[in-house]
Amino acid sequence: MRAGGSTGCNSWFAQAMLDGDTVRFGSATTTLRACGQSVNLQEQAFKDAISAAMRWQVEGDELTLFGADGKALLKLRR
Repeated sequence: MRAGGSTGCNSWFAQAMLDGDTVRFGSATTTLRACGQSVNLQEQAFKDAISAAMRWQVEGDELTLFGADGKALLKLRR
């Protein structure tokens, strides 16, 4: 499976593996648009969170990704 979307300036893509509520993403690749420093930092934090995600949960229009410690890493809305 593949996952992808927007990081704020660039588009990202990664392999995704799902097994029940367990999730693992492969190394995320992004397009290479020239973005501002604050957006670059945001995009790096997003890629770091994706690579650390271990579990997922959907409630309504919100997807939450959790790390190995059970803490929420990302909350994404449709």
